[in-house]
Amino acid sequence: EFQHLQAAGAAMSTAAVDADSASSSTATSFADWLADTIAQLAPTAAAAPDIDAASLVDYLTGVLEADAASGEDADAQRDSVRDIVQEFGLLPPAASEADAEALAGRIVQAFNRDASASAGAAAAASSASAELTAAEAEALAKVREMTVKQQPPPPLQQQQVKQSDEKQIILQAYANVSDSDGEVELAAGDKGPAINNRASKESEERLKRERMKLEHASKVEKDKADREKQRVAKEARKEAEKRRTQKQERRK
Repeated sequence: EFQHLQAAGAAMSTAAVDADSASSSTATSFADWLADTIAQLAPTAAAAPDIDAASLVDYLTGVLEADAASGEDADAQRDSVRDIVQEFGLLPPAASEADAEALAGRIVQAFNRDASASAGAAAAASSASAELTAAEAEALAKVREMTVKQQPPPPLQQQQVKQSDEKQIILQAYANVSDSDGEVELAAGDKGPAINNRASKESEERLKRERMKLEHASKVEKDKADREKQRVAKEARKEAEKRRTQKQERRK
């Protein structure tokens, strides 16, 4: 019975690894690409050496995310990026409007491509998380199944030992329980329902603790990422709104 529990535990571990892999599959992101691009442009940029690459990456990413959230199309995104490229002097002094337009187009294309990949990775992570939940449910079901299958105590008339001797047998059975490696192993022979119940409860509690650890760690990381994203997005929305207002005023 415990081999079934171990197999279910292994399936749960595999599902956890799949979920982690899916959530980190987009390590080479738009931000990484943009940082490399800015690093290549910085030596000849009009604003060199005053370009803060990290801040510019956050700023451009936030503006693009705000534009995407508000439903702006690729042309509007390109206009926003072109204005930023020119404002921050990212291109050489002799660069033309067409050069700025071309760079903005590359940046927008890379952003939208990464957004699509991230959406696919999120779907994969969700699927892996569902598999993890199913594996945990299977493991817990095995524990409950083991509890249900406990042998009933022998009939009273078959008990041939005194009460004190019976206590010694139970204590010896407890001494044979090994739980040092996180896996419950029972010594050969009849342990009685009390021993099996103890092992089953310990296994179920251990699975619950592991589940709680996974959920807590995931929530902490998600909350941290959400707070940072909200901060950047808030600043970017304000800047995007400011630029839209300026564009409208210029058109008038």
